[in-house]
Amino acid sequence: MFHPNPANFALKELMPQEYIAKYGEGAIRFLNPLLLISLQQIRNRFGRMVILTSSQQQRSLRTLQFFINQEKPKGGDWQTRANKLYAESGSMHKFGNAFDATVLDTPLQKVHDYIAANPDEFPFIHFIECDITWLHVDVRNQPDITFWSPTRGTVKVVKQQPIDWSKLVKI
Repeated sequence: MFHPNPANFALKELMPQEYIAKYGEGAIRFLNPLLLISLQQIRNRFGRMVILTSSQQQRSLRTLQFFINQEKPKGGDWQTRANKLYAESGSMHKFGNAFDATVLDTPLQKVHDYIAANPDEFPFIHFIECDITWLHVDVRNQPDITFWSPTRGTVKVVKQQPIDWSKLVKI
């Protein structure tokens, strides 16, 4: 399977520490290889970025521990709330299909604009969150690229050429 260039990304940046402790280098298997390819493409095109996953801020794979860390300080029946939030979450992070990154070498709007102008260069990216201060990208199974804002909803949908999977595998 695909692993991003270790000179660009350390496993501890991409995965929660409890997964690394349990699975070692094999923890990478919980991230979609299409996401990892897209991550490396963005790094190659736009320069350095920081993902830096921690138990408080899981910026790639989001586990139950993330919700526990959000709810426990609130007190009360935090365990029930955390379990419920995790169970009901449809976040692409939960399924290893999304990452959040801070891009260091290129202004975020330029990253968004370039991807919108060149959507077929990033064939697996299908969702970008905008109106936030970090880069959120995911590889959900849908056509085209949706640019979505937490305050404005869908901002635009950029058409992409469909992937011709028959060029990769016999189906």
